[in-house]
Amino acid sequence: MRRGSPRDSPSPSPNFDSGRLELQRTTEWLRAELEVLAAERSDLLSARRDEGGTVRFRILPLPR
Repeated sequence: MRRGSPRDSPSPSPNFDSGRLELQRTTEWLRAELEVLAAERSDLLSARRDEGGTVRFRILPLPR
């Protein structure tokens, strides 16, 4: 996944709610980034395309 340096990311505000996150990217961009992450980190994320062509992502449990 492509990321900027830590200096590119502002500090979270005191009102930051990690359960509600608004991403200002297109659906196509998100899908492409998640597919790359699933390929690079198959221990963390799986991706599969169903018969209709929809890509479904699943976060995998961490090993204990």
